[in-house]
Amino acid sequence: MKSQLKYSSKKIGVVITCAGTGSRYDSKELKQLVLVNGMSILEHTCRCFLPFEKFISEIVLTVPSSKKSEIKKHVEDVEFPFKVNVVVGGVSRAESVKIGFEELGSVDIVLIHDGVRPNVSKSLIERLLDSLETNDAVVPAIKVSDTLKTINKGIISGSVDRDNVMAIQTPQGFKYSLIKKAYRSSFSDQATDESSLVQKLGEPVHTILGEANNIKITTKFDLSLFKLFLESF
Repeated sequence: MKSQLKYSSKKIGVVITCAGTGSRYDSKELKQLVLVNGMSILEHTCRCFLPFEKFISEIVLTVPSSKKSEIKKHVEDVEFPFKVNVVVGGVSRAESVKIGFEELGSVDIVLIHDGVRPNVSKSLIERLLDSLETNDAVVPAIKVSDTLKTINKGIISGSVDRDNVMAIQTPQGFKYSLIKKAYRSSFSDQATDESSLVQKLGEPVHTILGEANNIKITTKFDLSLFKLFLESF
């Protein structure tokens, strides 16, 4: 592996948040357990980290309380090569990730990932870890192609400069000591991602180029896109 010498001495902990109910998915079935090519979306997501199994100390999955036993059995049946700890998440995404973070043992680097981003590439994770060699907080970002407007009561009120706007993806990577400090000093259960907590500390959050195929499965249309990606590569 190209980057092995760079981070082979680091212990990596991964928090994968799966505690959301997926209301926009419009199904009684938990979307993380939907089967695609014989594997659940959750299994696809966890398998994205297999190329780094030697460096991953453990993965913590945060899940809904009503699905803990089902997901725990599912994980045990898969038999991943790294430790996978299944814990009940919180009411909000931010709270769930914090709970998952607090379950981690002694690690140097923390990667935080959405359970419904099953198509993140080895290359993206590798570039993220490379950047964490010299930076304490790193997130993938992609340019926004659509025209952006601000809306007030259904009427356009202004335009947004696309050159200064990017869409943020996961996994997001942090040095353990920094994200721990962020949770202690600037935690908000309304935070939509962990980089915003680091920003509140006044610490820089660096970016790497994200990938268009690193989709988040929010709707059934997204699921169709994921299936197309699998067929194409």
